[in-house]
Amino acid sequence: CITEIASNFHEHSKDEQDSILVARGNKEEIEIACADSGVGIVTSLMKSERYRGILSNAVGCDILAKALEKGVTSKDNSNHMGYGLWLVENIVRKLGGELFIYSEKAHYINKNGKIKKGANGYWKGTIIYVKLALNNKEAIHNFVVALTEELDKDKELLINFE
Repeated sequence: CITEIASNFHEHSKDEQDSILVARGNKEEIEIACADSGVGIVTSLMKSERYRGILSNAVGCDILAKALEKGVTSKDNSNHMGYGLWLVENIVRKLGGELFIYSEKAHYINKNGKIKKGANGYWKGTIIYVKLALNNKEAIHNFVVALTEELDKDKELLINFE
């Protein structure tokens, strides 16, 4: 989670002075928050040749939801596979955490598996907040095993495709 959010944060924020990344945690939970005034997720996906046509009539919150799907990346002609935000969303969903994303005029919230999305005031860039409970070791273990199996299947598909 931290690596994905931090790398996206670094890559998309235009001016480090207008960016902040904070994380805190203990044995019970971890919280990560970042805010930048760079290119927002909505604009970033809309600029992508791959999604411009598909999303041309979509509202901002639906574009944010699309960004959380497996395989969706705004980076055309790159080796990015679109697993980052999908992975963060899956971790949050499976472990009963919280994910708040605000980008431009839209928000997407997953709070303990309950999804809310809609419009809000304008924010240039993106704000992401993640909170995860770390005290259910069995759930974390089961999630890691299931995720590894799923990613191994995807890896096999990519190898067979090439």
